[in-house]
Amino acid sequence: VIRPNNMKLPLFLVPLLIIDINGKQPTSTTAKPGPASGPGTTETISLSLTSKDSEATIKITKIIVEETKGGETDEYVIDMTERKVFLGNTHKSLNDLEVFDNTKEDKFEVEKMECGGEISKTCGFIELPANYQPGLDCAWTIPVKDKGEGEYKFDTFELGEGDHIEINGVEVLTKPTKSTTSNEPIKVSFKSEVNSKQKSKMKISFEEAKKEASGGKKESVPTDPNSKCKAFWFGEDGYPVNMNDDVGEGVFMFFKTKMVDGKTTSMYYNKETDITIEQEKSKVKKNGNYWKIGDQAWQMFTHKKDPRWDNTQKIDEKSCPTDFAGWTFKGKFMKDMKAKEMSAKEAEKQGTCLPKDYWKEEKAAAPAAAAQ
Repeated sequence: VIRPNNMKLPLFLVPLLIIDINGKQPTSTTAKPGPASGPGTTETISLSLTSKDSEATIKITKIIVEETKGGETDEYVIDMTERKVFLGNTHKSLNDLEVFDNTKEDKFEVEKMECGGEISKTCGFIELPANYQPGLDCAWTIPVKDKGEGEYKFDTFELGEGDHIEINGVEVLTKPTKSTTSNEPIKVSFKSEVNSKQKSKMKISFEEAKKEASGGKKESVPTDPNSKCKAFWFGEDGYPVNMNDDVGEGVFMFFKTKMVDGKTTSMYYNKETDITIEQEKSKVKKNGNYWKIGDQAWQMFTHKKDPRWDNTQKIDEKSCPTDFAGWTFKGKFMKDMKAKEMSAKEAEKQGTCLPKDYWKEEKAAAPAAAAQ
């Protein structure tokens, strides 16, 4: 119990915490607060804190627990606010960890977050989840093609207290302003200490390095400002046969931006058919924009005098070509024609690498060795 000097202030209760470590699974998940039966070690903690400042409040948010066996020590973080136990991703103990307090009958939830891995593709990104846990030790290896170069950049970077980010064994403390190339595999690591404030943000994008253009400068890496739009196609049967030369079965990917009525819009390019999909401004301003495929097809709904088509289908700078079905081709409306996001499997079949998040890859890599 916390007893402030000024007794007129409310009392703040600190629960009795019971940590029970058993060498076998419990026979019941509905046990009331208290140590579970069976062999093991039970630690009971009862804390009484007194605030000497009558205007201050005290709150216990986290408790760090050490488990030592055979000369090795594991650390857990017990989050009193979320009522969770965070094991990190390198937890080796086979014990069943149970945590109770005297405020609720339910046990604390035990979580282990997986991360890291050997990445097999040469494009993608690694993004730190907003809900990442303390006690993580994550490592990734980004491949580079033989006689080629890989390129990576930090799209997002904020380093919080108790966290560490390394590239090829060198700690990164501030966001690099430019992309970096390498002809060797790129090793990335992220560590969150048990006392991490969990305030970091990180997103690293990578791909094959662009070839040098005339003048010795490398081509810029385009980034779609409309982040909700993904690479897309019309499928094998998602368009009329006589549009094959314009649409084809290839993938449309972000190409560059274009200003339409003072707003930045995105253009998409299909290198197989050498055609673009882009927005144009309607002659009637209130109708917004419309999509067009080369000079052959277009998509717009707000101009139609039909109750099914209204402003909910208005196309603007935030729209994606995959939003709606229905395109007009050579004066005929094709109601079933629709662009759709291309799957990774279909992209691989076509020899296209689509970026995906590799925060957790199926085959985990060993944690990076500590710097000497």
